Amino acid sequence: MANIVFMVPVGYSIATSVRIGHSLGAGDIAQAKKSMVVALLMTEGCALTCCILLISLKDVIAYVYTTDQGIVELVSYVLPVYAGSHLFDGCVATCGGILRGTGKQKIGAIFHAVGYYAICLPVAVSLMFAAKIGIIGFWLGALLCAFLQCIGFLTFVFRIDWDKASQE
Repeated sequence: MANIVFMVPVGYSIATSVRIGHSLGAGDIAQAKKSMVVALLMTEGCALTCCILLISLKDVIAYVYTTDQGIVELVSYVLPVYAGSHLFDGCVATCGGILRGTGKQKIGAIFHAVGYYAICLPVAVSLMFAAKIGIIGFWLGALLCAFLQCIGFLTFVFRIDWDKASQE
């Protein structure tokens, strides 16, 4: 299910990369900036819609995959945290497309490496095993990672020197 709801941000990420790369290659900085803003707004609009649907249907969604009541209850418990994570992860995906379109893939790779290996993994494992809160700890670690990555990515993309990016 996570892959299904993540397809929209991935699509926007790819489209944004192409639009921004094409606009910068043509020297149309205004169009590149507009593409960035529209992509972020559209991604977050779709992510917010998915988030609301996931939370609203948290008691029903698991029945698509299983009838085991224990699993259904666990999914219902974890889904609100996952939904919040998706809200930030969608933004991160689109920001990755913006970075690829401006030729700054290395920055995205660094953000992801630090986010997942220095934040998500240690926090998730600590919450799961040391704090003994189980699977919800994993998703809380992922939520924290997505939130911090979102802030980092947005800070970076809104400080892009578009004139320099167009020349590169």
